[in-house]
This record gives sequence, C-alpha cells and structure tokens, in this order.
Amino acid sequence: GVHGKQYAIFSEFDPEAVSFNPIADMTNTQRVSTIMRSFDWGEKPNQYYLNQSSSALSDVLEKLTKDGHEVDLFDVYQELKSKHDKEETSGILAQFKMLLNSDFGKCFRKGLANGKPSMTLKKARAEKICIYIGCSTQGYSSIAKTVGKMFVSEAMNLSYWIGKTSESQQEAISNGIGLFIDEAGSVLFPDFIDLVNKCRGSGINI
Repeated sequence: GVHGKQYAIFSEFDPEAVSFNPIADMTNTQRVSTIMRSFDWGEKPNQYYLNQSSSALSDVLEKLTKDGHEVDLFDVYQELKSKHDKEETSGILAQFKMLLNSDFGKCFRKGLANGKPSMTLKKARAEKICIYIGCSTQGYSSIAKTVGKMFVSEAMNLSYWIGKTSESQQEAISNGIGLFIDEAGSVLFPDFIDLVNKCRGSGINI
C-alpha cells in the first residue's frame, strides 16, 4: 500500500479497483438526498418533477431496505424502473441509466456481485484504509461529477455520524481516514469547501 497503509481504489479501469457502495451506511432520508443532489437537474429544475422523483425514491428505498439486506444503486434503479416508470420520473431514470451503464457503473455493484464485500467510507475508517477515487472528467464530465458528488455526500454523512458518536474531536481525528479524490476540481460544487472543513474536524482528510 501507499506508505505501508492499506488503500482501496475506486476506478473504472484500475485492475485493483474494488466495489464501492456509497449509499450502504445511510438512512433512507440520506440516501434520497444523496441521489437527488448527485444528479444534474439543469439550470432551472422542474420542482414538481423533483418532488415526484424524491417521493418515488423514498417509496422504493422503504421497500428495498425492509429486510436489512445491502441495497445498491442497481437495486434502486431496477425497482424504480419497474414501479415508477412515468413521465415525472423519466429524468431520474435516464440519469440512473447513464450512470450505471457507464464505465463507472460496475464500480457501484454491491460486493456480493463481485464475491467480496463492498467498500464504504465508514468501513474504510474502521479498517484504517485510505480511499482513492479516480473520476477523471475526461470523456465523461457529467457522469464523473455525479460520481464525485456521491462520494462527497457520503463523506458528509460520515462526518455527521462521527460528530455524533465520537467522544471528542481529538478522538475523531486520531481515527482519521484519507480520502483522495482525483481531479477534485471537477467535482467541486458550492458546499465543497465547507464540507472539507467540516470533514477535517472529524478526521476525514480530503
């Protein structure tokens, strides 16, 4: 590993890449907001369609997470497509399809599909593993941005969880995690700097 540390790679072409499931360690509310924030709704999103999409996602996630099994983006897409395929959700379905059919898609399959458990930032922190996220925007700008936002959102949720469960900031920082986002500039969005500062306070070094 890098400097004797274990690391896990998210990449569409690296042979050492592992499966990541950014929505695994979230509540359904966090899952809905992560997915909605990660997709690109254009300059002037249609609020009605956004609400319908959020609501459909909520229904789907409630159903999928009932039995406690791991749920990944593919499960969410399949269920959404089979139960909520209508005009109001056509935008979210199209974006799911583009993401999951892209070169990055296979990286989001839950671990069981690849025979080893999927990686999450929470797990990486527990196992002291560094994370490297390669989402170069060359050739896939909007999809790479979606990928970047998924991980940034996961980091925000982890930061919140660490804040709630750590005895002190010192403890949080001593159990730190390194998260490297390749070409981070391309995934920057307004909350990013705020996020980086919050995360550093909870030991997530982006």
